[in-house]
Amino acid sequence: MKKYIFLFLILALSTLSAQEDRPTAAILYFTAEEVLTQQQTKSLANHFSTALDSTKKVSMIAQSKVIGVLEKEGLDVSDCTTDACAVTIGGALGVEYIITGAVEGEGNNYSITAKMLSVDGSTEKKEESVTYSGMLDGLNVQTEILAWNLLDMEAPPEVLMKVRKD
Repeated sequence: MKKYIFLFLILALSTLSAQEDRPTAAILYFTAEEVLTQQQTKSLANHFSTALDSTKKVSMIAQSKVIGVLEKEGLDVSDCTTDACAVTIGGALGVEYIITGAVEGEGNNYSITAKMLSVDGSTEKKEESVTYSGMLDGLNVQTEILAWNLLDMEAPPEVLMKVRKD
């Protein structure tokens, strides 16, 4: 019995260690002026964060921590519109990557773009976009695909199958 408990502890510790090895990232903002409501935009950004975390390639920082740092620095997200500002906030958060995004659209046609910046400048910025035609609720699946693409990974079949259902 002790042998099984010991093996379980080793497995649990190695899982925690693997999570700590992942680089940290945070979403600074998603904009969607005249396309989505503020609540819809926030929901989409949260869904995108969850999708990024599910890739197991990055460890996402909670949005509440991002808001706390912005308040501490006396900034409003709308004041931070440049890559340099985003990187500064990323540094204050202590993350390795900071992510911004935008949703544009007309009618039932949408484009979602996400940009990932290296806070220490060690890698070039990475930008990916997806386009979508359909009902608003299909944007969540598109953000999942975008998350995988942004991290240079192919979305798994279970994500891609959701597209076929729309």
